[in-house]
Amino acid sequence: MRKNFRVFIIMVLIAVIAFGSGAYAEGLRTNITVIEAKDVYLNYNGDEFIARDVNDNVVYPLMHNGTTYLPVRAVASIAGLNVDWDGNTRTVLLTSSDYVNVDDDGYIEELEINDIKADAHLIPDIANGKFKGRVGETLSTGKDITDLFKFELNENGVFGFEIVGNKSASVNVVVRNDENGYDEIAFLPGADDNGMYKARLALTAGIYYLELDGSSEEMPYKITTTFTATPNDYEDDYFESDAKIFKFNGSQYVNQGAVGAGNDHYNDYIILENVNSKTFDLDFDWKGTQYDYVYVNLYDADGGYIDAQTLSTQSSFTDQFISQSINGQYNQVIDKIVINVIPYVVNNHCTEYTVTLTK
Repeated sequence: MRKNFRVFIIMVLIAVIAFGSGAYAEGLRTNITVIEAKDVYLNYNGDEFIARDVNDNVVYPLMHNGTTYLPVRAVASIAGLNVDWDGNTRTVLLTSSDYVNVDDDGYIEELEINDIKADAHLIPDIANGKFKGRVGETLSTGKDITDLFKFELNENGVFGFEIVGNKSASVNVVVRNDENGYDEIAFLPGADDNGMYKARLALTAGIYYLELDGSSEEMPYKITTTFTATPNDYEDDYFESDAKIFKFNGSQYVNQGAVGAGNDHYNDYIILENVNSKTFDLDFDWKGTQYDYVYVNLYDADGGYIDAQTLSTQSSFTDQFISQSINGQYNQVIDKIVINVIPYVVNNHCTEYTVTLTK
């Protein structure tokens, strides 16, 4: 497991560490007598090494009252730690070589190496997740091939993510379903031309994993996640006979749903009965892909066909909702309205919609 070290060391023996002296408060230092122990040797993992300062001068251990003191920079370097000096606070800063500085940007840092399911980083607030880290083969402390994030959905809805990465790095982004054999349900084999990984998936309630799999150069990244619940309609309505029927018993009906990429959900039917009106307004707000279609069929009380209307996005994938309307006025009383949403299947992007019927 990768660790983040930030160690504060109060320097009693200023000769041990070759940093500038500067001013210091009276009483915080004590003059002592030490022995420069040139006859004390250093051995690391069976190999002898010679401690040197930043100017490549040999630095020997110091002895005082039976305790041996070693030079921080030399010992930390052989252990794979970076050493820095904060002159303002008079602090020695030790950081692991894979440490990424945490700025006050609201992103939580992922610091583990080669994650597996058992130690995946939990995303507690999937609607507002913000994480950052590094993944890839060239980390100085080893190969951090996989960063893994786990999240749980308590209801059906649309899970989205944007990852700011590097288009030159060979990093794959995968979404997996824990409850279905850890199956891959989305795969992004590299970033777009802007170095971004983006997806929007219609998912059922369950446990999922977001995996970053790096196989070439090290890639720093930032992840932002979103989630929108779609509680009204979430069957895989491949046929009209599969659809849930809603009885219209007021002046307005609202249905929020999603269809398309995700858990094999590529067709939605919404059936409204007991409309009992010659006029209606159907407002359709959707965020989808190019050439998504909505078919609206109207029937009378005896099941007789009255009319059909069609809506289409006719535009490229967008992150903004598009609003379209159908205003129906007929001589016959409409009893049943069947709405069929069919997305143009594009990998890793579903179609979100809200349909509002007013009479």
